[in-house]
Amino acid sequence: IKSDHVTFNGNGKIINIYADSDASYVSGVFKNGTNNSSYQDRGRSNVTIENLTVNIKRGSLTRSPYGHGPLCQSFFGRNARNVKIMNCHSYGKIVYPSAGPVSTMGGLIGGYACFNYNHAGDDVNMIIENSSSNVNLFGDANYNGLLVGPYSANRGGRLIIKNCFSSGTMAGDWDNYNTYSGGLIGPYCGDHNGKIYIQNCYTLTNISSYSGGIIGPYSADGNSDSHSFATISVENSYSLGFPTAQGGLN
Repeated sequence: IKSDHVTFNGNGKIINIYADSDASYVSGVFKNGTNNSSYQDRGRSNVTIENLTVNIKRGSLTRSPYGHGPLCQSFFGRNARNVKIMNCHSYGKIVYPSAGPVSTMGGLIGGYACFNYNHAGDDVNMIIENSSSNVNLFGDANYNGLLVGPYSANRGGRLIIKNCFSSGTMAGDWDNYNTYSGGLIGPYCGDHNGKIYIQNCYTLTNISSYSGGIIGPYSADGNSDSHSFATISVENSYSLGFPTAQGGLN
């Protein structure tokens, strides 16, 4: 996405991601921002994606440099205002070649979404509404979120999630990795003055080691910055997953 004021209406259609094999890398469908610090690589504002489903059938979502989601790549909406994901869904599987784990992925939207890089944006915000993810994470999966990936709404970003749900699995090799994932949002979300509001949502995934049924660990964490605050509000939301190791709501 290269300009502000863009609306993509999928009109209920399905996009199938189908590579030659699971060893082939694929990307999320939409890109709106990167990890580069230049002004040109920021996310664009007043962007809406609606009424679309993505089915990831075959291929490995790239981690270049951070994990994507089937619908949106990492850093979606970086330093952007009024970004909306409405009535969008994903299903299928997320795998990664044997060289490394499935990490920093999102079941719908990749990591670092709504990220206010260097606190440069004014009211960086994103809303996700009436959307869902039903993906299965295979292999050594860690630091993922089954709807939104990790490190989202950081540095003052404001993320609102309403009427959404996730299912599928967060998996993980418990002998070698602590999963550190979240059933709805991944770990390290809302850190350093971020704000996250979750309303009328639920998750069905089983809860792996050091993970949360709704929120991934280390979220709303100011780390060593004593002047850093964060807000996470969860209203009328719940997790029905079975805890398979240490963990809970968060």
